[in-house]
Amino acid sequence: MAELLSKPKILIVDDQKSNIDFLSDILEDYDKRISLNGIKALEIARSANPPDLIIMDIMMPEMDGYEVCQRLKADKKTRNIPVIFVTAKKEVLDEKRGFELGAADYVTKPYHPDIIKHRINTHLELKKQYAELEYQERYIRSLFNYSLDPIISINANGGIVEFNQAAESTFGYRQQEISGKLITTLFAEPNELNFLDTIFSVKAEFKGEVYMTNKSGASFPASIKFAAVRNLDGNITGAVGSLTDLTAEKELFKLQQEERKVEAVKIAVETMKDVIRNSLHGLQLLRNEASSSVSKESLKAFDESVNNMLEHITKMEQLKSFSEIKIAGLKFFDIDGRYTKKTKQPETAKIDFAPNEIIPIIAYDSWDRMAVTPVVSKIAQFIASSNGEAFEHFKTLKELLCKTELTRELGDLENALDRFEFESAKRVLTTIAKRLNIQLDL
Repeated sequence: MAELLSKPKILIVDDQKSNIDFLSDILEDYDKRISLNGIKALEIARSANPPDLIIMDIMMPEMDGYEVCQRLKADKKTRNIPVIFVTAKKEVLDEKRGFELGAADYVTKPYHPDIIKHRINTHLELKKQYAELEYQERYIRSLFNYSLDPIISINANGGIVEFNQAAESTFGYRQQEISGKLITTLFAEPNELNFLDTIFSVKAEFKGEVYMTNKSGASFPASIKFAAVRNLDGNITGAVGSLTDLTAEKELFKLQQEERKVEAVKIAVETMKDVIRNSLHGLQLLRNEASSSVSKESLKAFDESVNNMLEHITKMEQLKSFSEIKIAGLKFFDIDGRYTKKTKQPETAKIDFAPNEIIPIIAYDSWDRMAVTPVVSKIAQFIASSNGEAFEHFKTLKELLCKTELTRELGDLENALDRFEFESAKRVLTTIAKRLNIQLDL
């Protein structure tokens, strides 16, 4: 049974039983099906187990062989089944009509067994090869359509022929709207690197990095590889290639460079902080020794110089903070503009400090310095005069600093003002001012 199923299936169609018997004897090595009319032949051909080849008489009642062949070729399910006509007709016009309807071959009566077998085997082999080609085409088409990389094919004029799904996603064009347009339409610079000249030259290939542009006009870096396609005569008929979007790779490289810059900044900051701290410690010792013999004006000038040095340390802390914040957004920072920009500040006296004390500074991108500074100064004035209106201004401050890390300090200040404990409020507001790097007069 297994041997029978492996044999090619031949459908013999003839209204004369004697002809069927004769062909059956000749085709004893095949799995044969029999039909005495065209209608039954169509039914067998459209079944779940169709024949591999049909050998059919032309002259039959009800439906002749020509009509059967025409219906077979019109049906997608049966159009690839080879049809061989057997007939007593020898006129050229009859053969021409059969071939026009899609017949694969003709065998004229009287039959010669070896010729019939040879022609049947030839068309079975051709059908097998055709099926293999169809499979390979479907396989290649599947790879083309579902590749994760954009793949594009072009004709000899540079017009786009095929545009896979990844290409549609990358460029924003559908196959129908981009088909026929020059591939250089997708280049940020249409004549970049003489792409078409290189493809259709002796070299017949192109590899390189270019900037492409999508439907919305946005450009992006890409690595592309294209190779020419030749026909059987060796002539170039087009090209096919793929591309890789390099945007993520370029951004990663940029990020790595920026991280190295930030690391260098951190090292420099730590070195400078150590130098300034040591200097502050020495200066504080000198101040203590000289305080009894130096005028108040000199001591005041000395204190202002030391206080400026401390401010540089706090700015260094902010510099590190900003560098880390901006790196997360893939953008380097311009810290100089933030520090060198001159803004009008309230005239205030500097607070007392301990030289080795460094207060964590709140990053500027979570609050508005220009808005917060006058509110803090106003609250300080009301606290200094034990005025309950400080609480009303505190509400504004709380809103301005809602996105900072001062939740605990703001809660302590609110409680102190609510209980009119102005000394406690003064200490908390001083801490807040230090963390915001605001000079406070209290």
